[in-house]
Amino acid sequence: MKKALLLLFFLLLPIANAQLITIGVQPSRVVLDFYKSSSYKIEFGFSNDAGEVDAIYTLEPDDCLKDIIKDYPKEVLVPKGTNRISNPVRVWITFKPDYKGSKTCFLYVYARPEGVSEEGGALRIRPSVGIKIEINQPESESISYTPPSSTSTVSLPLPIQEEENYDKEQTVNQPTQTPTPKTVQEPQKQKQAEIEVKGKSFPMWIV
Repeated sequence: MKKALLLLFFLLLPIANAQLITIGVQPSRVVLDFYKSSSYKIEFGFSNDAGEVDAIYTLEPDDCLKDIIKDYPKEVLVPKGTNRISNPVRVWITFKPDYKGSKTCFLYVYARPEGVSEEGGALRIRPSVGIKIEINQPESESISYTPPSSTSTVSLPLPIQEEENYDKEQTVNQPTQTPTPKTVQEPQKQKQAEIEVKGKSFPMWIV
């Protein structure tokens, strides 16, 4: 009986120490067209809206993305309460072609509470989301292919909701001016970066 109670105690211990973090990324889908730009500099936002503790996000590209993704942080600190709309943690990532044809890759974002190591069995759950990266490019640097100018790198603002808030602020601060119709801004939102938001909460079991 004592052994059964002792076993139950150790089984309940991880639940008692569980820490909640939120793993949120945006955009969750990006389209890169290297026929139009020689490289892309994309701004990503990370949030921990409902987190009880600060989180460490680890960025891991899959095999097909490793030769395309450049200049990115391996880990990002995302404080608890970080909101995806008002104050996301912003990270710039550069992408360049590897000339291996059009394909779909993923940039995986893993999360863990700050101060918790993945070594030694301390981390029971390793939650993650995958950012879908769709790539349009030639299969080789052939003579028939003329690469775009290197100055055509595209920087994309994030999150998209801030643009809407900015429009509203401009309207309030300048009431005599006619608000810019939304249709005027639509062409600026290029297909290369369609915004799709992901945000989920995961309990972390820590012994």
